[in-house]
Amino acid sequence: MKKLNLIASAAIAALLLTAGAANASYSLSVPGASTTNVLYDVVDGVATVYGTVEQHTESNLIAQAVANIDGVDKVNNALLITQ
Repeated sequence: MKKLNLIASAAIAALLLTAGAANASYSLSVPGASTTNVLYDVVDGVATVYGTVEQHTESNLIAQAVANIDGVDKVNNALLITQ
């Protein structure tokens, strides 16, 4: 079930990505991770995820969700772990 939610979240994020303007930043929802302070952008297939999360687990879940978005070839995880 968790994997299915992750895939669904990635699909929703992909829709947001394709509907948005170039060079825009996007928010996303990832089950099991707080994404309140997280944004990402994609330039030429490279996604950069930035913001703050409390745990490494959240950082990894978010990076994985962004990696599953259509058109993303690489993820730079610039999330700051606060605890």
